[in-house]
Amino acid sequence: FWFAEFTDTIFENCEFIDTNFLQSKVLNVKIINSKSVGGEFDGLEGNELYVESSEFSSRSSFTDSKIPLKFKNTTLSGVNMMGLNNMQSLLIEGGSLNEVNFGHSHFSDILIKKSKHSGGGVRFNNITANSITYEDVDMTMGMAIGGSQVGLVRVSGGRFGVSFRNSTIPKIYIRNAELSYMGLGRANLDYVEISNCNLYDTGMWDGNIAQFLVKNSKFTNIDGENFKADIVVWDNVTLDGKIDLTNAQVNDFRPTRLTRGPALQLITTGSNMRFN
Repeated sequence: FWFAEFTDTIFENCEFIDTNFLQSKVLNVKIINSKSVGGEFDGLEGNELYVESSEFSSRSSFTDSKIPLKFKNTTLSGVNMMGLNNMQSLLIEGGSLNEVNFGHSHFSDILIKKSKHSGGGVRFNNITANSITYEDVDMTMGMAIGGSQVGLVRVSGGRFGVSFRNSTIPKIYIRNAELSYMGLGRANLDYVEISNCNLYDTGMWDGNIAQFLVKNSKFTNIDGENFKADIVVWDNVTLDGKIDLTNAQVNDFRPTRLTRGPALQLITTGSNMRFN
């Protein structure tokens, strides 16, 4: 279907086996209860592609497409999403993701809601976006937003893990979440606010955060060697496990109502962060 045009079209109960829609135009097109193995939906143009209750696997791709994409209750496994362009939106609701690469894409806003991570990495590396929002997801391994320019990242509820290495993100808000890994190291972040969270294995090494606010939360293990910040406010925070803040330098550190966990090993060699 190279350079084809589809208007008011529904593909239902279909199998796309090595099917090629290169640079097709899609207007009000839906894919429902279908499967794709090696289906190439590359370079799509139009107004939107909506996919529901479907499965896209091995070698399927949407590279260089220039339209909003909406996936609902759909499995994406081994799918190439690189080079999505034209600052369009992306919605993923329900379903699962495994080895999906969104690298070098340009979005307006991204919303991932009630989705699961089923294995390999889900990478938003070297992208631009106005915002990325994760709501009630279960995605704890292989998540990366590296080397990217994103205006705002929100995480609300669920179980989550991510690395922001080498990214520039003005605002990050994380609330009511279980964080298996939070990679703030080697990132340039203006404002990070975390509340009502449990954080396991937080990487802050060589990180730079202008304002870092944490309240009503628990850290278990921090690798914060050479961490730098202007303002750090920790209120009603529990520290447990190995908290390594070697050579950390904070201009204004405001700890209040800190609690010592049973396995706390606090290391502040060369740091100006002082704990009472």
